[in-house]
Amino acid sequence: MRVDFVIVTALEEERDAVLSKLPHTRKLPPTEDDVRVYFHAELPVAYSDGTKFSYSIVVVCLPGMGRVEAVNTTKDAITRWKPRYVLLVGIAAGFEENAANLGDVLVSEQIVDYELQKIVDLSNWDALVGWVLGRPKPTEEYRFSVHRSDVRLMNAALNFLGDGWSDLIAVARPTNGKSKRLRGPMATGDKVVQRRTLVKALLDQWPKLIGLEMEAGGVASACFQAASRPGFFMIRGVSDLADEKKGTAGVKKWRKYASDVAASYAIALLSSGPIPIDAVTSEFRIQTDRSLSGAKIVIPGLPGSIPRVEMKDVEDQLQLGRPVALTGEPGTGKSGIGYMLAIAARSEGKEVLLLDARRVEHLKDEADLRRFLSAGGPVSSEIRRIGRMGGCRVIIDQLDSAITLPSATVLIELALDCSDLEGVEVVVISRKREGREAKLILPLTAKGFVELESRELSEAESSRLLTELKILSPTDRLIKLGQNLLNLELVAKIKLENDAFDFSAVEEEVDLWEKYIDALKESDSDGEDLIGVVVDLAGQALKSDDGKLRLSVPLNRPLIRLQSWGIIVCEYGLIYAFSHEKLQDYFYAWEATERMAMPADILRELNQHRSTSVLAWMKKIYARHSPELLQKFLKEAWDV
Repeated sequence: MRVDFVIVTALEEERDAVLSKLPHTRKLPPTEDDVRVYFHAELPVAYSDGTKFSYSIVVVCLPGMGRVEAVNTTKDAITRWKPRYVLLVGIAAGFEENAANLGDVLVSEQIVDYELQKIVDLSNWDALVGWVLGRPKPTEEYRFSVHRSDVRLMNAALNFLGDGWSDLIAVARPTNGKSKRLRGPMATGDKVVQRRTLVKALLDQWPKLIGLEMEAGGVASACFQAASRPGFFMIRGVSDLADEKKGTAGVKKWRKYASDVAASYAIALLSSGPIPIDAVTSEFRIQTDRSLSGAKIVIPGLPGSIPRVEMKDVEDQLQLGRPVALTGEPGTGKSGIGYMLAIAARSEGKEVLLLDARRVEHLKDEADLRRFLSAGGPVSSEIRRIGRMGGCRVIIDQLDSAITLPSATVLIELALDCSDLEGVEVVVISRKREGREAKLILPLTAKGFVELESRELSEAESSRLLTELKILSPTDRLIKLGQNLLNLELVAKIKLENDAFDFSAVEEEVDLWEKYIDALKESDSDGEDLIGVVVDLAGQALKSDDGKLRLSVPLNRPLIRLQSWGIIVCEYGLIYAFSHEKLQDYFYAWEATERMAMPADILRELNQHRSTSVLAWMKKIYARHSPELLQKFLKEAWDV
């Protein structure tokens, strides 16, 4: 899991205050190699230019106070999560000599560790001179160790303008007043200080100290000595003034407020976007979101997505470190499985790159892929880096759509390059119906990819779902057709538009699809025009370089109807596409048979790759309606 920030707290009340400011926190499951307990959240960020992103944040609470617990816990957290930054958030003593008051926020510019000391005996003369001058010579010689806070976060705090952060404060202030933010050096050591002697001694040598606490020396040391060198930063709320009043009831009541103030300032600062996004990670998310937006996993009329046993099969192989090639016939839900695999990986905190091969048909070589994903070097190197940071799942969907294109080679080489990288999981999804498509995945299986099949639904599952769609006593033929998810979706849409529709007359796939066209016509007063629009769109998509439709806004009425039927979907902006390639292939083939087109006609209109599925549909339609045209079609197909 990629982690931007680890937030360390020393006390439970400090942890609870931080967690209360984060959205949708979840406790992470334990692991065999780490005894710490962690919480995780994704914090939304909006940059000043409108760019939206999120920071991955892990929160850990020390088992006890002090530098030893701090260094051990922080070291474990850095080893496991490899964060970009570590924040120490909680309460501290403030020094009123430098304007710190109860409830203020202290932002540490540097950490002054006073714990290393040399203890000396004073001569009688030194003691006498000190007594006469009223300035006793100390018996301790401090050997300060100084750590500077991260420059980027310090600059972000200096330019974090206004007091909007105080809106996050959820605990009532014990007395009237307003919390302010102070910045400066802070002392750290293992002592709970309740008298001014130590404070005065520290201020003698560090007159600008604004406060004192107990864990920063350990946390900072763990950061600076880690190989990954995460940035260190500390934010504290003043809960006492390191004096004899520390243990009194009047001061103790500030602890909860001080914890909440520190957490409020820290989370508000992070929400302002103090660190830059990872450009490649951001592009991965953009492309993945686009691919996810076009996926359909819920069939109209059913309460939710259909569970797929293939999910567990794929996850089992990935957990064993094996890359997977998922193959299957059209309409068996391969892309839906890819969608669920992407969502599952994200829920585990992994970065996901879901590439739809139809969207990258323009790629000619790896350099094109670099530009497409904003990568400064080889994409596989970026994926290696992200995988080591916290895990990455690469999913390449619809590989068969690029079967004759250079982009297929680019995507296959990417999959092979990433298949044995640490922390990287690879899944390639392709149909495997024809010889060329079967050959497409041979380089993958030859290099250790495990081939798994996306299967049609069982007859029992199809029957159950048809019954849920309120189709009572479905025929055996309809049950067989419903095993294909795309056919089941067509059944659901026909039922949704015409609840009284009689499915008993549906004998084969062509019947079902023609009934779908009839239902689409009947759904609109200008049904014939609607069919004309969808046929025209199918031609545009099949003849475009990337299979996309570039529509203008506002959408006209027919386009709105097609979108409401789920025939076309918006991918992003003004870019639309058919929700399934089989839809565009069928509509084009249906219109082609209406004008009695032959294979040579189709090959003049479409490239060979795009024409294959259209010709397969035309063969089925002619077989259903015109044996004479079928014979002519088959003869010409053989000659072509």
